[in-house]
Amino acid sequence: MALEQYAYLSEIIAAIAVIASLIYIGSELRQNTQALQAQSRFNMMSIRTSVIDLQIQDRDLLGALHRFTDGGELTAAEESAVKLMAVRMLENWQWQHGEVQAGTLLREQLPVAGWCALYHGKFVPNAVSEIWEARKVQMNPDFVKFMEKNVINEG
Repeated sequence: MALEQYAYLSEIIAAIAVIASLIYIGSELRQNTQALQAQSRFNMMSIRTSVIDLQIQDRDLLGALHRFTDGGELTAAEESAVKLMAVRMLENWQWQHGEVQAGTLLREQLPVAGWCALYHGKFVPNAVSEIWEARKVQMNPDFVKFMEKNVINEG
């Protein structure tokens, strides 16, 4: 075999090696993407349930929420706890909206009907809407527009 033929053969082998490497890298990227998507779904579930976790872990807060919902009187500390929970909920909502904007969450995955119910007082009367009015100037303007269109004016 002439030197020129060896050169052609080595080029063919190199091309095959490049193709094999690209296939391997594509496979690794696909697996990494799937792992990141799974982690993102877990994080979203964790954030959505963090308010529930607060209530499970703090029976005093749970009792205060029930009294508040039933129109009962709250201590100043209990009222603060309810309002801080509302802050956490609004921050969670803003995060979820940001994930839609970033493309890691579909718009249809936002629990907007639940947000409407919470905002308009079907769970904790006035707490979420009161905190919203106080904090909306500190929130992402796109999130504020989304809330006004899809939550606040929908109730």
